Amino acid sequence: MCIIMHTNTVRFNIKTTAEYDNWFKILSNKNKAEVEKRLLKICIEGHFGKEPNKYKRLGGGLEELKFHDQSAMRIYLAKTGVNEITLLLGGFKNGQQKDIKKARSHLS
Repeated sequence: MCIIMHTNTVRFNIKTTAEYDNWFKILSNKNKAEVEKRLLKICIEGHFGKEPNKYKRLGGGLEELKFHDQSAMRIYLAKTGVNEITLLLGGFKNGQQKDIKKARSHLS
């Protein structure tokens, strides 16, 4: 959940699944910082990133955040409310097709 103490302007609250939380725990501190920075920008500014390079709508309510660093991380999410998103799971480019299929199962 995104909690900003110094401002009343929060564009999105963020929820996570246990599967996402488990993925996040195994990331390096550097990757965790990159993810948190990106999520904070979404919370405050409502900006997911430029399409299709950093953010992509995959259809059926599933969306993908892309990180173009050495790790090639991906985060799969869904907008679950007017001002709410749920992070379904995370992964890496090399497992992208499997991860997309798994993320879609969360939407059923």
